[in-house]
Amino acid sequence: MELRDTVTEADALDVVSLLEQSLMETFRTESGRFDFGRRGMSLAKQVKSFVGELNRQATNRNSALFQTSDLLEIAGRMSLGVADFHSFLDTLNEQSYLLKKGNRLWQLQTHVSSSQGSARSSLSQSSRY
Repeated sequence: MELRDTVTEADALDVVSLLEQSLMETFRTESGRFDFGRRGMSLAKQVKSFVGELNRQATNRNSALFQTSDLLEIAGRMSLGVADFHSFLDTLNEQSYLLKKGNRLWQLQTHVSSSQGSARSSLSQSSRY
């Protein structure tokens, strides 16, 4: 990196190129296509924002279990702008934020009640034997 008092045309073109790349990454979907209707949130930011909201909801509900319809409703209220919601859920599952518990049922793994619930359930199962 070089610090100078004057900016060259090449410097300005580098800045423009970086901004273009940043915008393209922002509007590129998980499948590699461009969706200029997106709200400008990267997938990582969408995940972080959505998981944060799920943690708040789990605290309010005192449960880390969500139906797919609950998750879809929460994402809609947040205006996440996810093109393919089921692929988004698969991503959350692959990254261990959500655990698929059964038919349209998901457990948020980052919420305190998730680990306590798992411990309680394994304790109750072990006490039966």
